[in-house]
Amino acid sequence: NRALRIRTLYGDSFGVASSLVNIALVYDKLGKKDDALAVNVRVMNISVKNSWHENEVIAKNNMGVIYMEQGKYVEAVKMLENSFAVADTHKLFYLGKRSGLVLAELYAKQGNYKQSLDSYKRYMSFTNSDNKQKLQQNAQLFDVRYRLSQNQRKIDLLNSERAAADYNDK
Repeated sequence: NRALRIRTLYGDSFGVASSLVNIALVYDKLGKKDDALAVNVRVMNISVKNSWHENEVIAKNNMGVIYMEQGKYVEAVKMLENSFAVADTHKLFYLGKRSGLVLAELYAKQGNYKQSLDSYKRYMSFTNSDNKQKLQQNAQLFDVRYRLSQNQRKIDLLNSERAAADYNDK
């Protein structure tokens, strides 16, 4: 709460939203589901207003899970589908995966196995996309490291040639 007060005082909306995500998780772990929902609604509103899609996806996903735990399946589906859609639109595969998996579980609880299967397939699609993104990032990282090592070799060679020329001049 102290961090939240400081961030609010300084007008740090992103910091406020991030602090609220953590507060909502604490309420959820303490079993205070209604308080967790209220805080997640604040996170969602701040995030939507400021186009912070990561926090929006997290808040909607968390709300969907809480609704599911409370047996409010219609609300849960709405939040989870929306979370999944935002994650898909903004290529937030690492966040959207969870919504797809929870949706598959939720639809199965309702006996809607077709929707459950479809949600699981979307989850797998996000997982594959997330893995593809990670593989591409790793490939870029290795490429940068390789280029740096090549440049370092050139620098070392130039330095040794300069040292040899300096030695010959003496």
